[in-house]
Amino acid sequence: MRRAVKALFLAPIVLLNACAFGDPPPPVAGQPPDLPTPDTDPELQSSTVVAPAASEVDQPSDIDFLPDGTAVFIERETGTVWSIGYQDDNSTAEPEEVLHLDDVNAEGSGGLLAVAVSPEFDDDGTVYLYYSTDEDNRVVAWEWESDEQPEPILTGISHGSQLNGGALEFGPEGLLWVGTGDADYLSEAQDPDKLGGKLLRITTSGEAAEGNPDPDSPVYSLGHRNIRAIAFRDGDPEPVVLESSPNLDDYVNQVRKDGNYGWPRLVEEFNSDEYLEPIAIRESQVGECAGATFIGDMLVTACQRGQRLWLADIDSAGEELTDAAELFMNEFGQLHALAMGDDGLLWAGTYNRGDQCDSSMGCYPNEEDDRILRISLPGYTSGIGLT
Repeated sequence: MRRAVKALFLAPIVLLNACAFGDPPPPVAGQPPDLPTPDTDPELQSSTVVAPAASEVDQPSDIDFLPDGTAVFIERETGTVWSIGYQDDNSTAEPEEVLHLDDVNAEGSGGLLAVAVSPEFDDDGTVYLYYSTDEDNRVVAWEWESDEQPEPILTGISHGSQLNGGALEFGPEGLLWVGTGDADYLSEAQDPDKLGGKLLRITTSGEAAEGNPDPDSPVYSLGHRNIRAIAFRDGDPEPVVLESSPNLDDYVNQVRKDGNYGWPRLVEEFNSDEYLEPIAIRESQVGECAGATFIGDMLVTACQRGQRLWLADIDSAGEELTDAAELFMNEFGQLHALAMGDDGLLWAGTYNRGDQCDSSMGCYPNEEDDRILRISLPGYTSGIGLT
């Protein structure tokens, strides 16, 4: 029998602390910017409010929302989709299991990795998922609360024990963006005929979207190692993506059409005339982030190894991050999933029950892990349910 997942109705917690594809070109001097040194804002930390929405879940890898505000979250290893609704007093209801996928392969970094609710959900009732099977990574469409297994719309994305990517996000044009990894096949990231190491842009039936660099290909940009999050800023039809480097540093990339982001060449070897450099690099000990969203022009990311939220403003050209801040350092352990809810609050998932939670990095699961959290950031979020 499926284990129970416990919803929490406790009073909110106020935090007081809160080999390569061909030969690479000769190295060209170029030093992409590091993420600015973050500040610890005592006023922001002391006024931040966190309310637990659920506990005893298992490695939540992504979160999205139905039009009525119901949260949808997925578990990487179990291949299960859950929903969290609301009670009359605006507290969260007991999570409900809505789908278990039969063919998920959760070896290594694989599994059920991303979820995106259709922007036309009221008409089509469809939820999209990205997950690993024994043969590939794929995108599937599922009719909400259907008894049937999902229908594949894009298959053949390379699958490996690591670097499976796993990001889905609908853009402002209603098209589905898919972030993949090279699955340790280094040549794929530079091969336009392969889907690994790419940012893909497709229709809801899985076809190449109109306006892609090659009208017959879903590839929008290439040279990515392992895209783990996609986020759109108001007014920009192209997203920012997060991906990891070989040293587990994070690259923050502003994607542009037909851009080549250089992998498998090291960042120090980027030829700025041919490859687009990251707008920021976050060091490994505070990074390995796998969730992102925008609040206005502020990029918010949830970090596993860093065990914190990072917040940084992005300039209008998408070329620089400034005014960085951090929250929840080692408060909740590893953070992974992140989304802005229709309730005006940030939702985040802890990620402490998997084998990536390493005590040498200060990650210690407690009896409530893993959890889904709702977060109010005064001056940034608009939610009114947390006091």
